[in-house]
Amino acid sequence: MTITNTTHVSIADALTSVAPGGLPFRFTAYDGSSAGPEDAAVGMHLANERGLSYVLTAPGDLGMVRAYAAGDLELYGVHPGNPYGVARLLATELCRHRSAPRAGAARSTGCGTRGTVTRSRSSTTTTSRTGSTS
Repeated sequence: MTITNTTHVSIADALTSVAPGGLPFRFTAYDGSSAGPEDAAVGMHLANERGLSYVLTAPGDLGMVRAYAAGDLELYGVHPGNPYGVARLLATELCRHRSAPRAGAARSTGCGTRGTVTRSRSSTTTTSRTGSTS
């Protein structure tokens, strides 16, 4: 006799587990799950399995962009030509609860401090993520 013990985790539950502080926007998924405040000004709907595949298999923002461009990720409360507000909210929330990235990991996860460029009339200084300047 074979006994199979299966645990079903909804997409929203999985997203919430990597954002333990809660989501600052409304998230709904094709499996009927949802997370985040119902009265949020912005929202995201994952429409199908292909969109989930894009999000899970591409590093950083690339998967989200692929899903959005394919119509598999729908955004609400933002202009369709400028969806960066929702992406920033998601990245900020996920990075806030993630431990410090390993060397080289900041680029692939989208977490960490981006390099800054300071310009003056006489020179340009670039500060890397590690704090060194060139």
